[in-house]
Amino acid sequence: MRKKILLHSEQKTAETSVLDDIQKKLSNSPALNGGFDTLLFKIDKIEQSQGQLVSKVDKIHDAIYDPQDGIFSKLSEHKLKNANEINKVSQEIVELQIWKDHKIKEEAQEDQIFNTSKKKIEEIEKSVDILERNRNNTLAVIRWFLFAIGGAAVTLLMKWIETRLN
Repeated sequence: MRKKILLHSEQKTAETSVLDDIQKKLSNSPALNGGFDTLLFKIDKIEQSQGQLVSKVDKIHDAIYDPQDGIFSKLSEHKLKNANEINKVSQEIVELQIWKDHKIKEEAQEDQIFNTSKKKIEEIEKSVDILERNRNNTLAVIRWFLFAIGGAAVTLLMKWIETRLN
């Protein structure tokens, strides 16, 4: 029996030592000595931060996708404006091209009229030159003819005077 008591007391000592170890571990454990409270506090802070993050993400989402003031709506407006401006510029380019083609045709017609007029003026100048030469020749002939008639008249007058004086 003594052996039994001894075994029993050794068993109690072993159990007590295990229990003492467990108690030491529990009292030294940071999780049980305010650790769970700290953990819960940190989780609350994480939840608050996550709530703030969700709020910020919602604001960013609104800033991007808001139908009136969002980035996508503004981009769409600018795309539409740019498309309208490009269409205007394209239309003006087409109008300018039409105007340019019309001016080129007008200039070609004016060049053709100018060339035709230039040829007519050259022909008229040649005709005037010919007429001046003919007039000068005619005047020279008339002058010689008048000198000849004048010479003949003087000769006749002299002969008449001579016949009268004789």
